[in-house]
Amino acid sequence: MFQGLFNRSNAGGDVTDQLAIWFASVFAVGDEDISDEAWTVLAERGGVLGTSAWDAVGRELHAYNGERPARVRRWMQLLIEQEHTGCVTDFLDYAFDWVDLAEDPELVLDLLAHLMSPKVVASPGFRTANLEVETRGGIHWLDDAWQTVFFPALDRVAIDILTVAEGALRRHFRLQAKVRNSKHDSFNYRRKSIRHDHEHTYRQPIDAIIDAARDSLDAMWEQDVAYANLVVSRWIASPYPLLRRLAVHAVTTSPATPDFRVALVLAHALTTDRATEPETFHLLGFAAKDADSGLGRV
Repeated sequence: MFQGLFNRSNAGGDVTDQLAIWFASVFAVGDEDISDEAWTVLAERGGVLGTSAWDAVGRELHAYNGERPARVRRWMQLLIEQEHTGCVTDFLDYAFDWVDLAEDPELVLDLLAHLMSPKVVASPGFRTANLEVETRGGIHWLDDAWQTVFFPALDRVAIDILTVAEGALRRHFRLQAKVRNSKHDSFNYRRKSIRHDHEHTYRQPIDAIIDAARDSLDAMWEQDVAYANLVVSRWIASPYPLLRRLAVHAVTTSPATPDFRVALVLAHALTTDRATEPETFHLLGFAAKDADSGLGRV
C-alpha cells in the first residue's frame, strides 16, 4: 500500500489519500532528519511521486507555518519537475505567495518558467473536438507575481526573466503550429497592442508572458545595451509575429535615434508587415517627425 504513493498508475482512494497526507505532513516536511529520510525513501521507491502524494506534498507546502527551509523548498522543485495529469496544480500557482526571490532565486525562476510553459488541452469545438495550446499558470497568479515579485526586481533579474519569457513564447508558438489544424495565429491576433498603457480587456495567461518579455527587454536598455540590441536583431527577423512586434516596441522605447528607428522600419519592410502594424505605426508616429528628412518620408 505504501508503494502506491510512488506509483502514478495507482488510482488512489481514501486509504491512499490518507497515507499520502501522513507522508507529506509528518515525513516530507518534518524535522531535518525525518525529511531527509523521506527523501531517501522516495529515491528507493523510484523517485516518482504518485498523484495522491504529489497533491498532499503541494498542500503541505502551501499550509506550512513559518519560513520554509531548504529541506522543505526542495519538495517544490520536485513538484515542478513531476507535475502530471490529475494533479491539483493550483498549489504551484499559490507558491508565488511564499517563495522568496532573494532567498532562492533558482527555485523562483524555475517556478516561473514552469508556469509560463505551454500545455496541450482538448477543446470541444463547434462541430468537432480540437487540441489547443494553453499556458500552465493562471492569469491572476502570473499577473500578481509579476507585479509583486518580479517587476520590482528587474534591476537584478531582467536578463533571466527575458530568457524565461522568450523560451516560453517560442514553445507556445511551436506547439500551436503543431497541434492546430489551421495556420491562424490566435496568440498574435488577439493581442491588440504590445504597449503597457493599452487596455487589454480580456487577458489570458500568455499576456503575462508577453508583458514579461516586453518589460524585461525594456529594462535591458539600462543594463546592457549591446545584449538588448542582440535580442532585438533576433526577434525582428523571427517568423513569429509577436516576437517581431515585441522587437519593434523595444526599439520605440530604446535610446536609439529617430533616424535609426525609421531606418529599421525601412530595412525590414515593416510598413508592409500586417502583423506588426500597431507597433510599427506607433514607432513611426513617435520617431518620423524628428528623423532626417530623407528617412522621414516612409
